[in-house]
Amino acid sequence: MTIQQPSEAVMPRSYPPEFRRKVLDLVASGRKVAEVARHLGISDQTIYVWRRQHLIDTGSCPARTAATCPNSQRPANVSPSWRPS
Repeated sequence: MTIQQPSEAVMPRSYPPEFRRKVLDLVASGRKVAEVARHLGISDQTIYVWRRQHLIDTGSCPARTAATCPNSQRPANVSPSWRPS
């Protein structure tokens, strides 16, 4: 019988606010989330989470859950009307 050792937990990376802002600016300028994520080596889900949090922080979406925030769902492509402030 072989006993497997638990693998070490991988902690999520922390990105500086300036980096997050630049990523959201790229997406707001029309680049696809998947393209930006691939180019920068980060998860596309990370970008979607940052965008949802930005919408909440700026009052564009007062919701706290994805079900009540229409822009928090993963879109087929980015809405050109969405712009970070």
